[in-house]
Amino acid sequence: MKKKIVILLIGLLLVIGATVGCTDDEQKQSENTMMSKQDTVDVVSTVQIEEELGIKVVLPATIENETCSIVNAKVGVISFDKEGVSYTYYVEASETELDATGMAESLTNQETLLTDNATYKLAYETDSVGISYWYDKNNKVACTLLVSEKSSPDVLKAMTESIISVQ
Repeated sequence: MKKKIVILLIGLLLVIGATVGCTDDEQKQSENTMMSKQDTVDVVSTVQIEEELGIKVVLPATIENETCSIVNAKVGVISFDKEGVSYTYYVEASETELDATGMAESLTNQETLLTDNATYKLAYETDSVGISYWYDKNNKVACTLLVSEKSSPDVLKAMTESIISVQ
């Protein structure tokens, strides 16, 4: 439940950020555009995400409570638990690296880390929410991993690196 609230709050912040500094006419136009673009969410399996989006989805071998969906026929969303921590993993076919700095800028701590397979960015609040994001060049997939409950940055780093290591 907390995870869904945090995800909704991030979405709300993005909407608010898009309308700050707008004139009344620009804000009304922005609101009308958002109202006309209702998100479509299809509940699917990981295999369907791969088939419908044409991407490879890499997950840890042992996860629990996996739920998958496709949003607007473009983004795969996989929620899962591993060792008592809930994660939300976003995957999207992309020719270029994802710029998720807007989602991460409100978080106090930010790092750029290297692995053998990729460079990834990590943003977090100590013992709280965190986000990591990277680009899988081999499979042309932009990846974002969100942990929305009390967790250490080391747990988020370990999960991110376990996914990256098999991509």
